Amino acid sequence: MKLTTKTLTKLRLLLKYTESGASIIGRSEGFWFSISQADEGRPLTVRTSLSGLDERREELKSLLDSIKERYYFRSSEINGSDLTIELFQKLGPDKSSTLTGELIAELTNEFNALGLRSACGFCGLEGSFNAVRSGSDVAEACPSCMSKLETEMGAASKNSQNGSYLRGAFGASIATVITGIAWSIATAIGAFSALFGFAFALVAKKGYLLFKGKKAAQMPFIIAGAAFLGLVVAMIGDLSLANVSPDDIYTLEDVASNMMIGFAFSLIGTYATMSTTIRELGMSSTKLETVYGEEGPQD
Repeated sequence: MKLTTKTLTKLRLLLKYTESGASIIGRSEGFWFSISQADEGRPLTVRTSLSGLDERREELKSLLDSIKERYYFRSSEINGSDLTIELFQKLGPDKSSTLTGELIAELTNEFNALGLRSACGFCGLEGSFNAVRSGSDVAEACPSCMSKLETEMGAASKNSQNGSYLRGAFGASIATVITGIAWSIATAIGAFSALFGFAFALVAKKGYLLFKGKKAAQMPFIIAGAAFLGLVVAMIGDLSLANVSPDDIYTLEDVASNMMIGFAFSLIGTYATMSTTIRELGMSSTKLETVYGEEGPQD
C-alpha cells in the first residue's frame, strides 16, 4: 500500500524529492525539507532545521506572518533549530502541490538572505548530512545522531520480535467474541445492535495489542480474521436468543435486517482499521532507513 497522498506524489515529482514512509524529503537550494500529509485533504506539514535561528528568530517570524494568508498557513512554529509549518489544503492536489513548491522556493530565498544554514534535524548541528527515517521522524542526521539512532532502532527492533502472532490472535479473538455476545444481548432486548458491527475491527486491534501481538506484516490480516469471527458469533447469538420459529416471519426479518446492516458496518470498520494499521506499521517501522546520502537523493 502506498503511504503518500496524491498531493505528496505530485510534490515529490515537482521537487525531485524522495518518498519515505508517509513523507517526502529532499533538498532545495541546499536546505533539506520533509513534507507529510495524513490523508488527502488534510493539512500538509513542512519541516526543516536551520542553524542561526536564535539570531534571526524575530525576522523569520515576521516573514512567516507576512506570507501566511497567501499559502494558507494553519500554524507555524519555531522550536530550537526546527521550523514547522502546517498548511491547509484548500485546493486540489495539482494546485496544492504547486503552491507548496512555491512556498519552498520562497523560504529558501529568505533563508539565504537571513544567513541561515541547513542543520541536523535531530541536534541542530550545521551542515548537510544523510537523510534518514527513524519511526515516523524523517530528517537529515549528522554522524553522531546517526550512531545514536542506530543503537535505539536496534533495541526497538529486538523488542518488537518479542511479540507473538499467536498471543495477538488469541487476544483479538477474545475481544471480538465478547463484542459479538454483547451484540446478541442487545438484539434480544430490542436495541439497534447493528451499529456494533463497526466496532469489531477496532476491538480486535485493541485485543491484539493487549495480548502483546507481534507488530509486523501479518498483524492486519489476523485482526481482520478475528473481526469476522466476532461477527459470526454475533449472528449465531442473534438467532439463538431471538428464539425464531419458522412461522415468526416478522421476527426473522428483523434479525436478518440487523445482521445484514451489522455485516456491512463490520466490513467498513475492518477495511478502515486494516488500512490504518498497515499505514501505522509503515510509518513506525523500527528499521533505520537511509533516504539519501550527502551527495543527494537516492533514486
